[in-house]
Amino acid sequence: MDASALTAQLDTLSALKARMGALYREAALSPLSHFAASQQLAIKPLDADRLGMPLADNMVLMSLSGPDLQLLFKLHFTHAQAHSRLSPPQAVEASLLCQPLPQKSIDYMKEIANQICGLLCRQFVNQGVFVGLSVPLYVRGYYDIYADYTDKNTPLLKFGDGWTLEGPFGELACSTYTEITGDAGAASLLNITFNDENDDIEFL
Repeated sequence: MDASALTAQLDTLSALKARMGALYREAALSPLSHFAASQQLAIKPLDADRLGMPLADNMVLMSLSGPDLQLLFKLHFTHAQAHSRLSPPQAVEASLLCQPLPQKSIDYMKEIANQICGLLCRQFVNQGVFVGLSVPLYVRGYYDIYADYTDKNTPLLKFGDGWTLEGPFGELACSTYTEITGDAGAASLLNITFNDENDDIEFL
């Protein structure tokens, strides 16, 4: 690959990372504002040295997969945040923090991830990027020590990203790893925008 082609590829990777990162953050903010019953959420970038490090002792993983895009989304949370259903953590009895999470609390956090990724899925499909959505998977422990968030420009465009949402529940971290296949996929995703659906969210 000559220098000009490499430069163009790196520019595309940088532009995609910025465009997709903005989309991911917007998609996370809307459901979380609903579930936390707070409009005072602040999005903050995750320090580069924290990406790929354990961010909490629990997470929910979901994937979006299609011909042009593979996305792995992770929602990282603490026992206190799950027990309190995103209320202020001090409302949780200390004795509960030493016990396994009840299934209802796990399901609550899985549904938050499902709403975020479902919103992302609709954003992609409505703009011509066809993807399918996995079911949420709950993991307890420090899975991220095995994760790779390294940006790569060959043979596929790949990049990691992470951010936190801060609110009454403290700091809730999200991380993603994105793989994009082919020039056509990159071109489609460079034009992607977030369209606010104003959907009513119902937790089942």
